[in-house]
Amino acid sequence: MHHLTAVAVAATILVGCAARRVPADVDAQGVGTAELELLPSPEPERPADVAPTTLPPEAAPETVSQALPTYPSSTVNDGVACTAELLYHIETDGSATLVRLTWDLPPPSDHLDAFETAINDAVATWEFAPGYQLRLVERADGTLSYEKRLIPKARRAMIRFRVEGGKGVVE
Repeated sequence: MHHLTAVAVAATILVGCAARRVPADVDAQGVGTAELELLPSPEPERPADVAPTTLPPEAAPETVSQALPTYPSSTVNDGVACTAELLYHIETDGSATLVRLTWDLPPPSDHLDAFETAINDAVATWEFAPGYQLRLVERADGTLSYEKRLIPKARRAMIRFRVEGGKGVVE
């Protein structure tokens, strides 16, 4: 076991020495009479195409304004409870656009329009810090820097409507 460790250490030393040039003036015992000269370090390789780093809206102060919908007052007396699932995009200007609205627990058909209107009105007021993508770019002088590009981001939300104590509750 110790023999294998010694071989590994010797190999590491030899590999480390491979980057050095040994001067020609070495005596009979193989001991150099001059300092070892280090070869110049190789230039770091720049990747041809660096994959962009995406920082989604979660990495920034996310929510600027995201008010819940108002429970439709016309449906309170009927005690309507329903649950909606929203798919929305956070646009590059920070606004939200409703992409899809599905119902896990739909309201009665005669109240559907009231709940959809409440959701659409709320989403139209939502504001977020937009998502962005960083790309590594090389400038004309050869230096590297990051370029920030705003990107849209898809998000989901669940909204529950219910009546409690004669009042509409949204969560």
